[in-house]
Amino acid sequence: MNRLNRDSGFTLLELLCALAVIAILATLSAPLAGNFRTRAQGLQCVTNLKGLGTSVAAYMTDHNDSWPQITRTDSSGSNSATADGQQEETTAGKWIAALSPYGVTEKTWRCPTIEAKIKTNGTTEALKAKRLDYVPTQFDKEPGSARQWPSHPWFIERTPSHGLGPMLLQANGRVVSMQDLLKELPSR
Repeated sequence: MNRLNRDSGFTLLELLCALAVIAILATLSAPLAGNFRTRAQGLQCVTNLKGLGTSVAAYMTDHNDSWPQITRTDSSGSNSATADGQQEETTAGKWIAALSPYGVTEKTWRCPTIEAKIKTNGTTEALKAKRLDYVPTQFDKEPGSARQWPSHPWFIERTPSHGLGPMLLQANGRVVSMQDLLKELPSR
């Protein structure tokens, strides 16, 4: 009887060894989880840029091959070249509204890495404000201008969030980091 009870359970030493192994595995896997999260955010950023590219290409198809002419305005509605918080919100709202019929949501304009940094270090107002983490480049009103140079960037990530410099969406639909783009330039 005594032997039967002894074989059916674990000793304290066995339980402590199992907990130690689990703790070691958890410690070793924590950096991997961070790397997976970082990689997933980078992939989401590429997906966002490609979504913006697809939607602006559809916009241009519907508007005589012309790039959206979104002017920067201040809170009074007049054109302005200065950058203040209200102006950014107004400009962001205009871009979001211009491309929303083509499947772009406000979330598409937000880089997940920047969003995570704001959640950690920012304010509630910063999370709620309309913003563009991908800056659209400017083109004139002439049809075809935006497609004239296939490697010209259409959208540029606002900050270098993914370790290789800002990401760029080129007119040919390619997403490339600034660092990789500079490597491709011919050396002199």
